[in-house]
Amino acid sequence: MVELMLEVTPERRNGRVKLIVFLLFLNWYMTSLNIISENSYDTYMRKQYGVETIYYKEERRTYYVVGRQFEFQNMSYTGSGGLFYTYEETDYHDVFGNVITYRLYKVAGIPVDVTDHESNNQVFEKKKLNNEQPFDD
Repeated sequence: MVELMLEVTPERRNGRVKLIVFLLFLNWYMTSLNIISENSYDTYMRKQYGVETIYYKEERRTYYVVGRQFEFQNMSYTGSGGLFYTYEETDYHDVFGNVITYRLYKVAGIPVDVTDHESNNQVFEKKKLNNEQPFDD
């Protein structure tokens, strides 16, 4: 039985390290330029929570719908960043004073959700108890 042993030469190892360092730098650079921020944040919110932005021309108003059921009239957004991360927070308000908040960190372009889902679920339950009509197309 013959065993083949391939040695990893220092040149090959250095090439892999350089590639990994380059990819980390590229992720940091894209995050620091905020290239990923706006579009991917909207996409993440749409996929994860079903948040849609709907504009009614007749009323000249924008509504924010969560999960095709809960409608909010106002949205406030804050964002800040550092070298390797950005922090984004979005609040949705309705006319009854209910507020839901979503918080998201992005570390080197990778989203980390730090939302307080328990308090958001309490707001959704309160909206259900108020007998508000679900959103229809």
